[in-house]
Amino acid sequence: MTVLIQKSPHFYRWLFYIISAVSIILISLVAALLMQISREKRAHEIQLNALVLELAVTITQMKEKQEYLDRLVRDDEFRNRVIREKMGHARPDEIIYIFQDKKNPDAKKRN
Repeated sequence: MTVLIQKSPHFYRWLFYIISAVSIILISLVAALLMQISREKRAHEIQLNALVLELAVTITQMKEKQEYLDRLVRDDEFRNRVIREKMGHARPDEIIYIFQDKKNPDAKKRN
């Protein structure tokens, strides 16, 4: 035998309030998570743009250094000039004069 229990109108009203409150809480949590994800996405995009810029600068520097190296390998006159300037070497018939820098009197002198 089934007994029908009649529920009061207050029961349905409270059930509605509880379901509404839970729904509002869930929607608020989802909105907060979406905002956090959006902020993180923006931060990652900024970081990505900075890395792309750094990569472009590095590639440009690498190309310049590769051109310099290629020129050192191919061009004898350029190579000899670089050796003389950077390492202080001289040809057998050259005399190297080193002048003290007026702006920086303590500048390192080559021997």
